[in-house]
Amino acid sequence: MSLVPTREETPHIVRYSGPAGRRKPNAPSGATGFSFTGKDFLRVLRQRKWLIMLSFVIFTMASAGATLLWREYAPFFTAEALLVVNPPKRTELSADSGVLAKEIMDRLMLSYAMSSKSEQVFKRAMGKIRGTSWFEKVSHGDVMQALFDEVDVSVIPRTNFLQIKMTGRSKKDITNIVNAIAEAVVAEAKSVSGAGRDQAIARLVKEVTDVEGKRELAIKAIHLYRSGTTSATDESYEALKSEAHILVQHLTIIERDFVAAEQALKTVKSQTDEELAEMPEVQMQLQYDPLLRQFESRSHALELELDAAKTKYLPNHKVVKNLQTRVGLARKQYDAKRKEIIQKAIADVKALRNSVFLGLEQQITKLNMKKRENNAKLKEMKKRMTDLKTAEEEKAAADVRLAQLNVRRLDLRLLKRGEQPLVVHRVAMQPRVISMPKFTVMIPVGVLLGLFFGFGIAFLLEFMDTSIKAPSDIARRVDLPMLGMVPHLDDVEEEEIEDLRVAFITNPNTIVCEAFRQIRMTLQFSGPAERQKSILVTSPMPEDGRTSICLNLGHAIAGSGKKVLVIDANFRQPMIRRLFPQCPESGLSTTLVEQGDWKELVYEVEPNLHVMAAGPIPPNPSELLGSDQMRTRLEEFTREYDHVIFDSSPCMVVTDAGVLSAIVDGTILVARAGVNTHGIIQRTRDMLNQVGTHIFGVVLNGVRVTAGGYLRKNYETFYEYRELPQLPGAAGPGRGKTVAGR
Repeated sequence: MSLVPTREETPHIVRYSGPAGRRKPNAPSGATGFSFTGKDFLRVLRQRKWLIMLSFVIFTMASAGATLLWREYAPFFTAEALLVVNPPKRTELSADSGVLAKEIMDRLMLSYAMSSKSEQVFKRAMGKIRGTSWFEKVSHGDVMQALFDEVDVSVIPRTNFLQIKMTGRSKKDITNIVNAIAEAVVAEAKSVSGAGRDQAIARLVKEVTDVEGKRELAIKAIHLYRSGTTSATDESYEALKSEAHILVQHLTIIERDFVAAEQALKTVKSQTDEELAEMPEVQMQLQYDPLLRQFESRSHALELELDAAKTKYLPNHKVVKNLQTRVGLARKQYDAKRKEIIQKAIADVKALRNSVFLGLEQQITKLNMKKRENNAKLKEMKKRMTDLKTAEEEKAAADVRLAQLNVRRLDLRLLKRGEQPLVVHRVAMQPRVISMPKFTVMIPVGVLLGLFFGFGIAFLLEFMDTSIKAPSDIARRVDLPMLGMVPHLDDVEEEEIEDLRVAFITNPNTIVCEAFRQIRMTLQFSGPAERQKSILVTSPMPEDGRTSICLNLGHAIAGSGKKVLVIDANFRQPMIRRLFPQCPESGLSTTLVEQGDWKELVYEVEPNLHVMAAGPIPPNPSELLGSDQMRTRLEEFTREYDHVIFDSSPCMVVTDAGVLSAIVDGTILVARAGVNTHGIIQRTRDMLNQVGTHIFGVVLNGVRVTAGGYLRKNYETFYEYRELPQLPGAAGPGRGKTVAGR
């Protein structure tokens, strides 16, 4: 079996090959950092698992019991009512689905939810709330604040529903309060919506008045423009436009006649009667004669009618023949009239030959005057037409806007009369099921609290406990090599060891002695043998087990065939003389003052294992241990023995160990598990380093078996392995025989 800690528990031992009595290079001089790893977490869980399980069971059972009592004597019930939110309508006069965009509808729902939980709504519902026993209980305080705290209004996601609910002990009270608030919310929403409609109607009435005023002004302007001239009285815009067109045509004709008159004035003297028949005047008479135009139009119309009849009837049909007769008569009338006009026009032209010059001059003068008059009249008419058109457009726009406003006003009045922004979808009924407490909530809460407190207390105890409990604490917190550990005697169930200091004599074949053999092996591999001849064993505080480590380690080294001397250097509380009464009373102090041969003061406990008592207690222990005589005796001890082990005093109490550690090859630091803290071990390490001490490592004494640890399994394995059948004739290891004084 192996008691050497695993790699995870023990750091790598640094071998030191420097000169004796010197501090190793780069030795730590301060406290090392502390880190909590996942393995530490699992270790704490294993060690404190019963505490965690107890906390878990207690809180779980407490939550179950509290839930039962709560449900039996003071349960809470929840009453709820549902309100449906109707999207606002845009109009009542046409089909409107009332569907709004999701973002707008969500904002509307939140607005209704916030306005539903308001002081104004609660005041509306206060008439019915006053009749409840709940009101009597809270009437001495702030009722409104109580309603704000106990009534909850929320939006049901992805729906158009608002939920109003209240939790309390009285089913009847909470039901009545929720229903009263629901009715108040509906009434308040309708009131606010109606007030908004009234404001909109008032704005429309004002706008109607403004538009009607503009319309009256436009009508007056139209009457004024139309009454400007007789010809324009009661004429519409199209009549004025036609008149302007006729004036333009007349002006064109006058200008053309004027040009023709000028040309005629030049050529009239040279024309004959035959030529006069072809004059433009004659042709103009033909062109502008109304009767001739009438005959021509009639003839043309009859021809079109005849063509249509031919497509509809046969050629010999009476309708076709009748139309052909009428067409012939119309053409004869047209030709006779045309001939008459030509003859009359030639006669007029001939009569005009004698007065051509005076007539032309008079005609030119009149045409120029008429041209100026027509131009002025046309300009005035164009301006009047523009103003009239503008006034008529303004009137038409006013008529359209008035019609729209009147329709919208009627629409708003209809909406106000029939709109319901909020409707009670489902009134609150007296609840039948307890809402609080619930096992599905309380039990998980109890479980979580149990685990929380269990883990919390476990880790709180872990962090509050700064003592060295395991080899891993040495590695993480002290940063020193781990030589080995010695189990606590209470955990060694198979052995009856009364005194650990002489366990190598009373119980040599036990797991405790095996632990010291492991320490011996680790020490031998921590450095060269010539650097381990003189060893000081010390500890921070008294009763850490220095003497036990010295004697048992000395026995383990002696068992390997090396000669070992264990010297009691504790002049404050010497112990070896008490353990071995046969040992000479004189000892180390005697030989340091040169009052005897030290070889006569050595007592042989077993072969290769010798001890020397402290001797009489000197008045100056530290000065004596640091004297030249001590150095001289140390050289003599190391020449005679392979290893010299000093059992010193606690170095954090007195300075004896620090003085002696400066002259030996190295020091073994003993720490008692569960007693020494990592802080005091660090201070001890720093103090020894300051005097140049080489620390071989730490021996952890009194290690307890803990839940989740590996020591219990190692102990069981050791005892099972020791009880295996041995070969016939094989002798078990025996205890050495004392020589001197026996």
